[in-house]
Amino acid sequence: MDTGKGALDAGRSLVIDRVDTFDSHTKGFRRDWWEAPIRNSILSRRELYTWAGEGGEVVRAQLHQEHELGRAYEEMAGFGPVWLIEYFEVRTDLRRRGVGHQALGQLSGLRPRRALAAFSAGVDEFWASAGWRACTRMDGDDYHSALFLST
Repeated sequence: MDTGKGALDAGRSLVIDRVDTFDSHTKGFRRDWWEAPIRNSILSRRELYTWAGEGGEVVRAQLHQEHELGRAYEEMAGFGPVWLIEYFEVRTDLRRRGVGHQALGQLSGLRPRRALAAFSAGVDEFWASAGWRACTRMDGDDYHSALFLST
């Protein structure tokens, strides 16, 4: 189904699809993120999504259903479980072209009544530019990656 909003290039939309596994050998994606056995969504509370667009697969994501984060972050107090984006990757040749933001918009639309959260893994600028807000750990621990919450 085409749930695309906005343009990839020259009016092309992304097409999102839920999958059971990823091919860890697909060029442009980190192999170490996508080859672990846990990535098999059939046996876990995880959902895997892929987006097709320019030249095939352009974005991948792994979400964990109903993850609890409220005890560690001020902004999460009062929130129920969230959908935690454990992995989110744009194909290397398409980064910084709006593809990731377009995919996040589609992903948010799949879960309109549930907040999405993601640990930044060193790309705070990406999550902030998508309009997500950074969350503050209540214990002041700055060892972990920053957590961002969809707004």
